[in-house]
Amino acid sequence: MGIVRIFIPILISISLIFIDSRFSFLDSTKSFISSMLIPVKSLVSVPNIFFEWVNEQGQEKSILIEQNKQLTAEIVNLKIQLNEVQGLLQENNKINQLINNSLFYESQKNTLARVLEINSSRLKKILNINKGSSDNLSKGRIVYGPDGLVGEISDISQLDAKVRIITDPTQFTPIKNSRNSIRGIARGLALEKNLLEVLYIEKGQDIRVNDVFITSGIGEKYPVGIPVGKVVEVNNLPNEPFQIIRLKPIQNINSLDYILIGGQTNAN
Repeated sequence: MGIVRIFIPILISISLIFIDSRFSFLDSTKSFISSMLIPVKSLVSVPNIFFEWVNEQGQEKSILIEQNKQLTAEIVNLKIQLNEVQGLLQENNKINQLINNSLFYESQKNTLARVLEINSSRLKKILNINKGSSDNLSKGRIVYGPDGLVGEISDISQLDAKVRIITDPTQFTPIKNSRNSIRGIARGLALEKNLLEVLYIEKGQDIRVNDVFITSGIGEKYPVGIPVGKVVEVNNLPNEPFQIIRLKPIQNINSLDYILIGGQTNAN
């Protein structure tokens, strides 16, 4: 009985297949059944479609993330290049400003040097530069910046040199008032402050705050007319024959990146 139950469906199926292959009257029935199964097929395919969509979104997101990383890296690289270009432009502007203001030494050969280090203490004020005797430099050569006098070379080696700044207490500079040509000697103060004192100007001489002193050319060590300092203090003490005058250097040493060394002077 059990075998009959198994074979009956098989025989019916074989019969239907045979009839379908020989005759066409089941076509309408198949079309009807297919149309009825369309919603079922659609529902069955929904999960696959959903998972494919999720997978595509994930891939697109990964691509977008990778592209974003690449663009971010390119932006950073461009910013670095821009900063380098801006830095070069700033240095170029400083050098051009220095060279354009080097009217004090038009007839002499100047040497451009980079400032390596500034050593400033109460009793010693020195600038280290990256040029030396191999660049045909020597002691006593005058050093200046874009705004005015810096000092002179005090010590030299083959590859670098030391510049004694005008505010060093051992440095003496012949100067005169640019307004009325009253002469004196500027000397660095043994103080932490970046100041000069003017020696040997008698009481009664017309010296005012904000007067500018320049090199006088006396002694032929410094050419005439290099800006040295601006008057910030004038005092007259009862028992002193000379005025107490203090100057603030025209050239800000702390802002220097480059300096110019003038040609050979007669001081040597």
